[in-house]
Amino acid sequence: MQVGDLVPTVEVVGAAPAIETESPTVSFSARNEIMNEVPMEGSIQGGRIPNTYFYIVPGNSMSVGSASFNGLPSAPGAMRLTLDGVRVAASCCQIIPSLEMLDEMKVITNNADAEYATPTTVQMITRQGVNLFDGDAWELFDDKSMQARNPFLVAKQISHGHTFGGSIGGPIRKNKLFFYAGYEGVRLNNIAVTAQPNTPNNVPTAKMQQGDLSELLNQGFVNQYNQGQTVAVKDPLTGQPFPNNIIPANRISAAATNLIGTFWALPTGAGLVANEFANVLHPFERDKGDIRVDYNLSPRHTTYARYGQTYLNVALPTSPFTAANSGNRSELFPSHSASFSDTFIVNSHHE
Repeated sequence: MQVGDLVPTVEVVGAAPAIETESPTVSFSARNEIMNEVPMEGSIQGGRIPNTYFYIVPGNSMSVGSASFNGLPSAPGAMRLTLDGVRVAASCCQIIPSLEMLDEMKVITNNADAEYATPTTVQMITRQGVNLFDGDAWELFDDKSMQARNPFLVAKQISHGHTFGGSIGGPIRKNKLFFYAGYEGVRLNNIAVTAQPNTPNNVPTAKMQQGDLSELLNQGFVNQYNQGQTVAVKDPLTGQPFPNNIIPANRISAAATNLIGTFWALPTGAGLVANEFANVLHPFERDKGDIRVDYNLSPRHTTYARYGQTYLNVALPTSPFTAANSGNRSELFPSHSASFSDTFIVNSHHE
């Protein structure tokens, strides 16, 4: 009998996805691979944030600080975020961990079950370690040299930033104890426009900041800036006007001199009104770190604990103070988040 020929055969089997008939809930899910591979722009608050992926959710209408799906309300309280089953604030980047720490994100956009208190719910699950070590390190760099000039400005504004981070996970004890940790840092050094060029600030003139208020006796000056009313500066001890409206240097306290010289900016233009305009640096620094530990006590008994924290330091420009002292550099929105879960599966059948 002659042996037959071997003929390779490729069989393609496909079927339409099953229609969900048990629940009317409409949702969208994204796994870690998608969230880390899809290009993203970042955010005005710096860093790579999961909320960016709301843009690819069908029916989304997103604006700064809020999101609406399928025409549902976008008012405060209309959307709830949970991390590992624990509710977190709706802040886009303070409590939510970095992308590398997330394993899955699910957005329920319509017909949510009664267990959800809001029309839209975003559920986020953190990653857990496995028997193999896994991790990454990355950096995003941005600078004004890589950007186009705003056509309404004569020059590029200062813009320099670094976003960097990494994650690592693996076994502490194989098949039993695992960990996964992630970190993200943001360093921005941008210009914050404290006022538009057509509406600058009002600051005392250079003479006034030195105790010389003689301009308030100048009729042309007061006609323009004080409805024609001259102002005589009087000595509080004698009640008599200071000669030529000039306060003697020995009558000005050292504290007042230091306060004015340190904080008040000198005018950049003439006059008393709309005489100062400045751009000041707006440094922004944020660090966030998260860690999750999973422990498999038995095939039916598992537990995990997660802890995360975020620290944000930002200078908020307060014009017309001087550029060196225009920001109140303080720690804003420090946040901590933690969760713990213990799961035991009860089997009623005898083994």
